[in-house]
Amino acid sequence: MKIREKLAYIYGKLEPRLLAVFNKLLKSKFFTRNKVGRGVAKAVAVINWYLPYGVVIPYPLLMKYLEKISGETEIYAGPCPCKKVYAKKFGADKVEDPDLLTDIVFFAGIGAGKAYGIENYRKVDLEWLRKNLLLYTEKKLVPTVYACFRSKKFIFVLCNCDPRYCVPLRAYMAWGKGISSSPYVSARDKEKCEYCMQCFSVCPVKAIGKDLEVDANKCLGCGLCVYHCPTGARFLDRREGWRAPRFAKFVEGLAEKEVLVKEDWEVIGNGR
Repeated sequence: MKIREKLAYIYGKLEPRLLAVFNKLLKSKFFTRNKVGRGVAKAVAVINWYLPYGVVIPYPLLMKYLEKISGETEIYAGPCPCKKVYAKKFGADKVEDPDLLTDIVFFAGIGAGKAYGIENYRKVDLEWLRKNLLLYTEKKLVPTVYACFRSKKFIFVLCNCDPRYCVPLRAYMAWGKGISSSPYVSARDKEKCEYCMQCFSVCPVKAIGKDLEVDANKCLGCGLCVYHCPTGARFLDRREGWRAPRFAKFVEGLAEKEVLVKEDWEVIGNGR
């Protein structure tokens, strides 16, 4: 096992404990509602910056990235670690789709997969990824890539995050820490909009208000509102002043388009 895989293996062994700690913080009224408690929790969440840290990447960009690296690394898919921790704490009956293969590992992340139990992971190809990335969009999951260092080989997992269980995503909603937004932000063509409120309903971080205006500071730029908009009124626009996190400079090379529209998601399923 290479050094980077060994490090990921060690992290994989520690991650369930870390997730359990953050889970307790997120369930505590003191740490989520009290001003002092929230301040302490934010400080703790900042520590995560020095562990594998996530950046949201819309699925069309992700598919481009996975196609690019598929010749350099094996890719495996397994069940979500956050769901496993949540089920252990609150009961398996509280978790929907526990066996859905949403934890996609590659490069050093294969080491973390071995720590979780690689027998629970399956090797996947691009055809499987295209089909399932579209499925995850339909299930309203948030695509987030985690990495530690600037080295490409330490970009190691794509989590398709369910906001009901995902610890980093819930930390972001509670404290504004835990993950970074994508280089895009949701926007709306008012002439096409029929005020169906679908975008308001699907936004995982409540960045879209009842007036359908977007709070750019909250918006993760995941694109779920774009895909689920029935009229094509929603699109992702380039985020002004966006800078890639220190570990995710590769995202800059993926964000070539000024805007992303629903058709950019639909071509994933068509294999283009």
